[in-house]
Amino acid sequence: MPFKYPKAGRRAPRYVQAAIAQFRRLPLQVRASTPLLYWLLGEGTPGYKMTGPESDYRPRSPVRGQICGNCEFAYQQAVDRLTPVLNRCAEMMQLEAGWDSYGARAPRMALFQTGLELLARLVGDGALVPHVVPTTRGGLQLEWSVDGRELEIEVLGTNRFDVIYEDENTGDSYDGEVVGDLGPLLAQVAKLTAAP
Repeated sequence: MPFKYPKAGRRAPRYVQAAIAQFRRLPLQVRASTPLLYWLLGEGTPGYKMTGPESDYRPRSPVRGQICGNCEFAYQQAVDRLTPVLNRCAEMMQLEAGWDSYGARAPRMALFQTGLELLARLVGDGALVPHVVPTTRGGLQLEWSVDGRELEIEVLGTNRFDVIYEDENTGDSYDGEVVGDLGPLLAQVAKLTAAP
């Protein structure tokens, strides 16, 4: 669901109103993943809004998709929520080939890294923390179960995911591979936080 700002810019100078109007014309996927303030500020705050070093910040966040280094509070909250998952992933990385007694591959660091980057983005955006399990292909799978809604995201490669969603209450479902554009994946995650 895109961020909505119905009162934004009503009393703002014309150039700010024009920028907000431009934001509202952006594709839905951009508006859904970018807060208006971050979009307006870009990589820094204009000097007339802050003085000196305060206005000279740049993106420093280790969370992909998090735009400003001043977002460290939000980042720390995400890290705190992810600590159990990170510990579980560290344990899973110790698995050796054949860990399931059927010839499963040993976990591959690149796939776990991709999964954790995605997870940090999702949790930073407010998603629930999932259960994580290793896959027999050496990857990582994220699993959620919320009020009859099930979502599984298997990491297949860099920006490549297998996504399965099913809502037993409504019959809504999705089953597909997501490559590059995360819009379809993010749409399924958003369904988990929607009221049943």
